[in-house]
Amino acid sequence: MWLLDDRGLVNSVLEAAGTGPVGFLSDQWLILLSAMAVTVWKGLGYYMIIYLAALANVPRELHEAAAVDGAGPVRRFLTVTVPAVRSTMVLVAALSSVAAFKVFSEVYLMAGPSGGPAGEDTTLVMLVQRTGTGLAGRVGYASAISVVVFVVTVALMLLVLRADRREEP
Repeated sequence: MWLLDDRGLVNSVLEAAGTGPVGFLSDQWLILLSAMAVTVWKGLGYYMIIYLAALANVPRELHEAAAVDGAGPVRRFLTVTVPAVRSTMVLVAALSSVAAFKVFSEVYLMAGPSGGPAGEDTTLVMLVQRTGTGLAGRVGYASAISVVVFVVTVALMLLVLRADRREEP
């Protein structure tokens, strides 16, 4: 919030550059984009460690063999490195997709308990939280939304796992 507030660091830099302040936390769509940026920044190190571990396991001999065959750096990357880390790419896609469905804390911290500037629910998890709690808590409706989110998440995971399946020779 300190960075994206109307008087925060980002808006101070934008004002120094000659543009007016941007309502990162007062516009429903900008809150969502800001939450996306914070979520990506939060998970970047985690996913980078996974990618670095996968890249360290690519056999050097494959790169040397491709270089001997005359493949340049781009060709070696596309034909050696990418296939070697394909399953890791699928794993990161699956983990980040599940994480995207359960984004709550970033939006809650930036937008407050209302979920948005005019009380709109910014994410599905915010909708479940607001629907199932409070004075007029509709727990059944919130449970139904949660089940739909679960089914969509499982369907997405099945699609990702199916994309990772390799054809047997």
